[in-house]
Amino acid sequence: MKEAWRHQLSQNEILFYFTRAAVGAQVPFGIAEEFALWSVWMGSSGLDPAPHGNRVLNYLDQEQSTLQGTLSRNSNNMHLNSTTDQFVGDWFGEDQETDPSMVIENVDVPFLVAAAAGHSSTPCTVSWSEPECRIVFDTNRNWEMSWNGKVRPDFSGPSTVSINRDPDVDDLVEFENRSFCEFLKTREQVLNEGIRTGEEWSSILSYFRRCLVPSSIQSRESGAGAGLVDTD
Repeated sequence: MKEAWRHQLSQNEILFYFTRAAVGAQVPFGIAEEFALWSVWMGSSGLDPAPHGNRVLNYLDQEQSTLQGTLSRNSNNMHLNSTTDQFVGDWFGEDQETDPSMVIENVDVPFLVAAAAGHSSTPCTVSWSEPECRIVFDTNRNWEMSWNGKVRPDFSGPSTVSINRDPDVDDLVEFENRSFCEFLKTREQVLNEGIRTGEEWSSILSYFRRCLVPSSIQSRESGAGAGLVDTD
């Protein structure tokens, strides 16, 4: 059965609402902006970013996930023990020779790591094992997901996630299923038609509304708004 889309939003609207939804879940603003950018990448890939975003925010709100992590290095890679992915964006900006690979344990939503990789435009491989899945990003920002099993693992987790900045496309032959996204072509279509979201968009809005200050005489007297109109 084809999913019924309820809203079509621009990239700027996704960025605006998802940033503030994350702040509503007590995420620091800088990390919230990264989360929103990763969500924009999902939408630009033709995916509905609301289910992934809602899952992340629910885990944080229920204190199942944490923004804290333990970072270590060895001769082979950087190792991180964390249920969220706030270090990943910074890692993609580091020197490739210093840390060519990274392993993150206990990731509640592994696909969010893939979204961070896609947003960074870094050619790399992102993989996890529960269920077995690998996503390869090429130099043209295209990406291919390969997995074993009947269900596409977008919503799998928790799992240990590995990132390697030297993608090995030949390894894809071991998987049963593949799904390819020609990113720039898909993004152009999304720019024309909007990012489509389904029923979980309402949950994103519920986190967003936590950032709003109710309009009242007291709030206006304490400095809320610019005072230009009665509802500022």
